[in-house]
Amino acid sequence: MVRFEAALVATFGAVLGVAIGLLFGVGMVQGLPDSFAPAVSIPVGSILTLVAVAAAAAGVVAAWLPA
Repeated sequence: MVRFEAALVATFGAVLGVAIGLLFGVGMVQGLPDSFAPAVSIPVGSILTLVAVAAAAAGVVAAWLPA
């Protein structure tokens, strides 16, 4: 149960971090001149893979000893 909760908290934290990072990234691109950064490019596949797999795995590894 401790490992499951750790994976859940880590995934939730990763989702919030990605959302805030995307907001700041889009804001920065909007603030820069078009000659420097013409468009926003979001690698959705890579983001989903990292959030779903890497964050949950990191949570489980971090909770292994306390569990």
